[in-house]
Amino acid sequence: MLLIRRLRRKIAVASELLGKASARSRGTPAAPVAAIARRLSETEGLRGKRVLVTGGSRGIGRAIALGLAAEGARVAILSRGDEAKAVAREAGPQALGLVADLADGAAVERAMAEIDRAFGGIDMLINNAGIPGPLNRPIWEMDNAALQQVLDVNIAGALRITLAALRRMVAQGSGRILNVSSGAVERTTPGMGAYAISKHGLEGMTAQIAAEAAGAGITVCSLRLGSLRTEMTERAFGTLKASLLPEPETVVPAFVTLATAPAALVQGRCFAAWRLLADAESELHSASPLSRIKSFSYPVYSHNGREVARSDPDFRIFDRVENRYGPAPEVGEALSRALAERPGQIYPDEGHSALRAALAGKMGLTPAHFAIGNGSWEVLDRLLELFTAPGDQVVTEKPGWFGFAMLADKRGLSQIKVPLAGKGATLDHDLDGIAAAVGPFTRLIYIISPSNPEGVALKRKAFEAFLAKVPDSIPILIDEAYAEYIDDPEAVTVRDLMDRTDRPLLGLRTFSKFHALASARVGYAYGDPGLIRLLDRGERIFSIAHLSEVAAVAALQATDHQARHYQSVVAERRRLTGALRAAGLEVVPSQAPYMMVELPDTLEKVIAAYAEHGIYMAEKAFYKQRYMLFPISTPDDNDRNLAIMSALTAPRRRISSTVLPEAGARP
Repeated sequence: MLLIRRLRRKIAVASELLGKASARSRGTPAAPVAAIARRLSETEGLRGKRVLVTGGSRGIGRAIALGLAAEGARVAILSRGDEAKAVAREAGPQALGLVADLADGAAVERAMAEIDRAFGGIDMLINNAGIPGPLNRPIWEMDNAALQQVLDVNIAGALRITLAALRRMVAQGSGRILNVSSGAVERTTPGMGAYAISKHGLEGMTAQIAAEAAGAGITVCSLRLGSLRTEMTERAFGTLKASLLPEPETVVPAFVTLATAPAALVQGRCFAAWRLLADAESELHSASPLSRIKSFSYPVYSHNGREVARSDPDFRIFDRVENRYGPAPEVGEALSRALAERPGQIYPDEGHSALRAALAGKMGLTPAHFAIGNGSWEVLDRLLELFTAPGDQVVTEKPGWFGFAMLADKRGLSQIKVPLAGKGATLDHDLDGIAAAVGPFTRLIYIISPSNPEGVALKRKAFEAFLAKVPDSIPILIDEAYAEYIDDPEAVTVRDLMDRTDRPLLGLRTFSKFHALASARVGYAYGDPGLIRLLDRGERIFSIAHLSEVAAVAALQATDHQARHYQSVVAERRRLTGALRAAGLEVVPSQAPYMMVELPDTLEKVIAAYAEHGIYMAEKAFYKQRYMLFPISTPDDNDRNLAIMSALTAPRRRISSTVLPEAGARP
């Protein structure tokens, strides 16, 4: 019984971690999370349950069998050899060891008859038996016999034992079937062809049987497992690498959760063990992999014990690259007129005709070239919805924008992140690296220009060469949130290329930055009208408010304000670059309203120094903690920020605030 006590401790620890992870992801322990954690500790729902575990002689099956027995279940353990009987002896007097080959229908029936005699029936079947088949070779090199063996065990064998169990469950009016699937379904991996195909088939079987048996009181679901320390992973990865993987016992709480969760939550569904263990509430209740998304909010700042409001004029907060110049005066005037002319009870124009027309006039396109949304976040989410499905691959840059990573995680996408090339002043988009990262499952390429956090813009010549290297069927999305700040004549935008290529190329822009309308939440994508029509199909009707559209149109028409803002930011960017470099700090050349600046001290000390003056910088360092994100704001703000940096760089050369020659008007 020593082994049983050890298993109980392992399950309790995993359950505690599950509860803590769920609580952290939500801020406070919600009632469902607490209930799940409590059930994993007590597992009253398993006590006395009659459970059959196939493939229970070793690895994952053995861990499941012993784990459920430790929680009070009566467990029948089935394997092709006598090893199951030895595991049953470990599990205790309530366990039963059975020998049967799932390919043999008569042997399966004999095993089920033994369960009937010993337990008086069956409450749950866990279909764990499976073989990997040939590994690390193309599927076309696999002989038919090897393929057939995998399918016979992993699908036909599972179906054979399932039908035998179903007949008994239907007769008694209740039962639960849990099929053990694999992360190979969610993340396709070359070299595991037969195994992955069989697990796809097993999940199809799950859905079909769940649809047919639900009316008979039967619950059917499946659980995808990641790589664990087993004989199979030793064969696939080698003994050394496999030794670094988690033990099979770590996933037992996931099985317990699905074994005891309400039928309505799990019927016909496929769950991922790694998400279930990270956030059980989310994985059980959500049809998408939201457990990978953690609720995000920017920090709340305080000064001398007083909470700082973001709109407080006495403080400066630079963690969101908000435009401190503010919107054009014409915006306020247009909003006042709109409030007087259009009653609030009238819905907005669902076609955004005024904004599409204004954008078309501004960029020399037609209204059909634009898709409008509730900020670029929402438009980007729709783009991912249009082009990708869970398990697909997207290629992007590193470190990149956290918002894209959150949206990609929400949709269960695999992200290939390519760092920028070079270092310091030579940093540039590694377009060759991005092209090389594109694979057969790449569905989208996402690039930010000017990049975040580096501020590096794409160059025309390099980008045109890049287009020739990637398949012309893959959509390329350029996030141009800061494109209006570019003054480099060699830089390129999607608009510059639209008349020169028929590639599926899309630009993504926002009114939050250059036009200072972050609170209005207006963003847009532009590109080929055919792609835009597809994107519009995913739009939520009335996605932006009437006043937001009015503000955006007025901002586009305020050309004098735009010119003054552009010229000031470009001049300040040059002044800051020169002054910071004069102090001996490395500055990455930027085309954005921010720049990466070498930290003169640890990030914590620099942040604290600014906070003493009521100035709050982004609390993140980049490129091995070497750089901070330094804002380019109004001249007064920039003078204060330079003065603080001057004090921090002592005994470096004192920073000069001499203004360099102003930039000319933007072409």
